[in-house]
Amino acid sequence: MADPITVSARPTTFNSLEYDYSGQDRIDRANAYLHASIPIGSSVEDARALLLKAGARCSTRPAARLHCTAESFETVESVLHDVDWTVDVDRQGDTVTGLSIERQSFGS
Repeated sequence: MADPITVSARPTTFNSLEYDYSGQDRIDRANAYLHASIPIGSSVEDARALLLKAGARCSTRPAARLHCTAESFETVESVLHDVDWTVDVDRQGDTVTGLSIERQSFGS
């Protein structure tokens, strides 16, 4: 089993991704951080713990996937937008077999 990799001393949360980065940098940072922290072969429970600490809520439906979501917001041209992050962790038993990350912004 692979150990999670620490990318930075400061914990990354979905809210910090919104405030510390902009545009495509948010997605790039999330991909880099989560793929480094949740490598293929790592424990699903370790992945769940990291995602919960980052501010996500997780469920295991369907059973072959850990499905996690986090909500935040951003301001675009002085208009508040809701932001939804979705992280799907594919699994086989308690082993991570894949990871996908999506971010959607919805205008108010």
